[in-house]
Amino acid sequence: MYGEPNRAGWERTQGYLREMNQTMQGRGGALLIVSWPLLVGFEGRYPFADVEETIGRFLIGAGIPHHRLLGALYGRPEATLWVHPVDHHPNEIAHRLAAEAIAPVLRDVAARSRADPR
Repeated sequence: MYGEPNRAGWERTQGYLREMNQTMQGRGGALLIVSWPLLVGFEGRYPFADVEETIGRFLIGAGIPHHRLLGALYGRPEATLWVHPVDHHPNEIAHRLAAEAIAPVLRDVAARSRADPR
């Protein structure tokens, strides 16, 4: 996504994210980016950690609030988070864990947005 073969695509994506953030701020709201990890490789080092780190560095630099769900899901048996053994989308357990992790972050971002209306 962000490597040399897709440099132009990654640059466009960064621009779109900055634009969405500015639009939300202009409307008196706040943008929160939440990254869902792929539900694979939870034994050992997460195979897409570098992707999450790269995206996170961009978001921090752009001043866009973000939250990584990896911490809420990592360490659990992957299959317990899947809809089905052949469909690795998040199931109700993964969604509940995600909601529990996102709720306090969302409340904090909303409170900061109300405190700093632009």
